[in-house]
Amino acid sequence: MQSPRSRGPRRFHRVVTFLAVVTIVSGLSSAFLPSVDRAALARDAQALGDTLVLAGPGGQYGILTVAPAGASMSVDGDPVDGYYPVTYDGISGWTAVGLLQVADGGGNGGGGGKDHGTKHGVGNGGVETVTADPIVADGGAPVEAAPAEPVTGGTYGPGGASYSEEQIVDMIYEAADNYGQSRDDMLRVARCESGLDPSAVGGGGAYHGLFQFVPSTFAGTPYGQYDIYDPWANANAAGWMWSEGNKSNWVCQ
Repeated sequence: MQSPRSRGPRRFHRVVTFLAVVTIVSGLSSAFLPSVDRAALARDAQALGDTLVLAGPGGQYGILTVAPAGASMSVDGDPVDGYYPVTYDGISGWTAVGLLQVADGGGNGGGGGKDHGTKHGVGNGGVETVTADPIVADGGAPVEAAPAEPVTGGTYGPGGASYSEEQIVDMIYEAADNYGQSRDDMLRVARCESGLDPSAVGGGGAYHGLFQFVPSTFAGTPYGQYDIYDPWANANAAGWMWSEGNKSNWVCQ
């Protein structure tokens, strides 16, 4: 009569394999989901504009839902790579810091000076923004300047610094009026792109200023001679591009 074979070693290996899988899955989950401890410290927040709730802390992750301007949500922990872990309408995900006003004063309120050497805002939270190629001539060479002239007059002009958020909003409205665009639309896109931070840098250093321009695209506008971080120039460059039929080049709408 044969004695039964021991099942101990096989069961041991199964348990070890199961625990390894659980450990890996737990590690991955903790990278993307707020922990229970963080959720216990949730803070109230409000969406500054139409706000994407993403599946992970970065623009490369899928969109779970969109919170409209003014929507209430909870911030469930500290930011990771420029994104807050949030819960909105029962859905947990991640939202760019610049798109929220957190009750305790967090978030990105915009404004600020022009210390471009040291201040690098999140910009649009890493979401790719102006996608237009540089304006080129028939021969393929970049055009040095657009044929149109920059606007003159008005309350603001080039070269200012240290504007308040209210002044930046006024500049955006003025740019919208200069080029026959919707004030609300331009303000919403600027909030989405930069959180109204004129010094914002996004996309790993690819996109700059209020409307997150690629430098080569900005250079092809009537405002290319000015500082890309100048909110007056950046806003009017966006207004000009919109008037030329290029509004759809922005991811934020």
